[in-house]
Amino acid sequence: MQKLFIKSIAFLSLLFISGSLTACSKTQAITSSAKSTKLKSKVSQDKLSTKKLPTKITTQSLLKHSQMVMEKAPKFQVVSDTSLQKGETNQHEKITGTYFKNPLNIQLESEKSTNNQTVKVQTFYLNRHKIFGEDNGNWVGKSLDKENLNPDLNLKQLNNVTGLIFNNSLNNFNLTLEGDHYLLQNHTIDQNVTSQLSQLLAVNNYQGESTFAAKLNQYKVTDFSYEAHFERKTLAPQRITYAISLIDANQENIQLNGSLIYNLSLKQKRFMMPK
Repeated sequence: MQKLFIKSIAFLSLLFISGSLTACSKTQAITSSAKSTKLKSKVSQDKLSTKKLPTKITTQSLLKHSQMVMEKAPKFQVVSDTSLQKGETNQHEKITGTYFKNPLNIQLESEKSTNNQTVKVQTFYLNRHKIFGEDNGNWVGKSLDKENLNPDLNLKQLNNVTGLIFNNSLNNFNLTLEGDHYLLQNHTIDQNVTSQLSQLLAVNNYQGESTFAAKLNQYKVTDFSYEAHFERKTLAPQRITYAISLIDANQENIQLNGSLIYNLSLKQKRFMMPK
């Protein structure tokens, strides 16, 4: 049971990825006094918004404001979808994480499959003290201290909503206004992308370092694409997609694709935690 808990949570933490907001951005600001005024007039109507949006939207200000939006949200949901293709083998996992902040209750629903054959569908619950998993039809609680889990840290990383962005690489991203949302895309691959991805995939991994992250330095990154969509009115995150192409020591291709869908207007009521 213990290994089952840790394995599932470790993979989850690989999906919920974030970076630092402290770097200076060289991205050109998107400015418009008329648009800024319109944003300010509408933002007070939205519960998720803060009192004032930045006048000039840069990569750094957008990410900082998005983090503030996430921190203020009393509840939210993130659906992460990841697939890894190597040769004829395709591994896929979809995890729906539902977070209620006060008191902190988390529900994680995981569905795994290999070559389109469903392996396991599992549900876990966490609060600040225990993680609950089902074992032979019974709910079993494990102490977070014994399992070395930290849901508050996981929540903090989710609040950062920076996705596959690194603290010294914000200048490698383009920010544009696309209709009703802002679009953030990478336009170059950083020279240190392998080591940065390794650190990234290990972020908030409860075992200290994910299996894939630990082996990433054995691979060569050949391509890396990233897109993040943020709501224009509130700068709240909407979705993040990424694709990483690698070659292993045997010159075999590996493709890692993923997405995160954010729902900050969650209608779901608080779920019942297992006893």
